Amino acid sequence: MQYDKVMSTNDMLMEKIREGNLQEGAIVLAGEQMRGRGQHGKAWESPAGRNVLMSIYLKPSFLNGTNFPMLASCIALGVRAVLQRHLPERELRVKWPNDILCNGKKICGILIENHLNGVQSTTIVGIGINVFQSIFHAFERQATSILLEQPGFVGSVSSICSDVCEWVERYYLTLRQPNGPQQIRDLYVSQLYRLNEQVLVDATSWMITGVSLSGKLLLQNGDHRLELEHNEKKITWN
Repeated sequence: MQYDKVMSTNDMLMEKIREGNLQEGAIVLAGEQMRGRGQHGKAWESPAGRNVLMSIYLKPSFLNGTNFPMLASCIALGVRAVLQRHLPERELRVKWPNDILCNGKKICGILIENHLNGVQSTTIVGIGINVFQSIFHAFERQATSILLEQPGFVGSVSSICSDVCEWVERYYLTLRQPNGPQQIRDLYVSQLYRLNEQVLVDATSWMITGVSLSGKLLLQNGDHRLELEHNEKKITWN
């Protein structure tokens, strides 16, 4: 389902789910969002027609409450694979839990929302990728786009969307395998931003050592270990 303008692709997809029996994998694409949002309700800035703005309907009932965070890791790996194909000479890493950074600059944000509809849980994955945008105002972290990183880029937003669908499906099918969550976790950790490097957690220096199957960030300071839920403590990454 493709629209020129929506308030939010996640909200539009949720509306369509409530209207009828959509199949898993249904997608909403938009050229522009009036009220796009990222994590914690932050605004997602995107000029009309310049970026990937999409939401995917998933039913990951094969995951349990413990390993459900691996869904976010799976999506991040799929998007990262697409970006790496278009930017082969750039370093693309996943900033925990699911931003994609290109040489330390934000190029993609992912927002996963779960809705309980009666006894059935609905999962909507919102993906925003900076493709042709060249000026950024609203991001806390310095941002970039495919075009800024590769000025001769001749692809299209629609082709990037198609690539994202293909690669997200590949990793999602991996996640469905008996040992899928473990495989995704290991792949995710291998692409983790600042892995084995120091960050500040509430002004104390800790080294990032990995991520647990339950999605917690693992850190170490000498003999002390720390496991963090997302947004549990303030992390200074740079």
